[in-house]
Amino acid sequence: MKNYLMLLILSCIIAILAYGIGSSRRILNGEHAKMGEIPFAVLIDDSNFNDHKRCGGVIITIVAVLTTANCIKSLNPNELTVRAGSTYRDGGIVRKVEMPIVHENFSETTLDNNIAVLILNKKFEFSNTIDKLQLPNMKMDLKTHDSATIYGWGVDEYSDYPDSLKKGDTIVIDSTSCNHQNQVRLPLTPRMFCASSLGEHFSTACFGDAGGALVKYQYVYGLSYGKSAKSGKSGECTSDTVYTRITALHEWIIEKLAQHGRQVERRLRGSP
Repeated sequence: MKNYLMLLILSCIIAILAYGIGSSRRILNGEHAKMGEIPFAVLIDDSNFNDHKRCGGVIITIVAVLTTANCIKSLNPNELTVRAGSTYRDGGIVRKVEMPIVHENFSETTLDNNIAVLILNKKFEFSNTIDKLQLPNMKMDLKTHDSATIYGWGVDEYSDYPDSLKKGDTIVIDSTSCNHQNQVRLPLTPRMFCASSLGEHFSTACFGDAGGALVKYQYVYGLSYGKSAKSGKSGECTSDTVYTRITALHEWIIEKLAQHGRQVERRLRGSP
């Protein structure tokens, strides 16, 4: 009887450890990204250096970064910086944002049209650690059950902000079944879609992941809304995350880049 109880206790301990090991990978932020593996990902900050307000973005030209409007709305627009070429919160190179362009119809209430283009004060020099992602056109939308990879600087399963960028796999789900109440209170619009951590090896975004890219085949299909609950604890992050649908806003992005073509051309010629 004593031996039986000992075996039972040992089995329970092993089961608990196994569950903990598996869940830490799939619930929030997956695994640490390696240097050079994600040259398109950037960290957006201002002079306050507040982990709770830092967010992500993605390089789309040598002088332009794409992110969410709710990302930069929490930062000082006159002191925005973009850090590239590093998977850590330091290192790499830093560029100042000369012109933040927030979508004219962005709603802080519904978070519709949640997108912004950041024009930098100096161009990037592309390398194996700094590069751009492609923009998908309107006919290249992801479908329900498609898998993709997400990247973010947000909290981990211990509600701590890790020192490095993390990545994980996610799966697109039907918008009508999306549990999005701690991000968007109204039904999702055509400029949004939902992805989930359904399954053992899938991840989800959490606090601090706003602006992080959802990527498939070197195209940026989505930008994470992050999570909006006030406590900032990872336990409040549901498995479902809302993303900006890049295909629906493709024309707006191209239009803004074209409108500010003089700045872009000046950067391309190498002017500071």
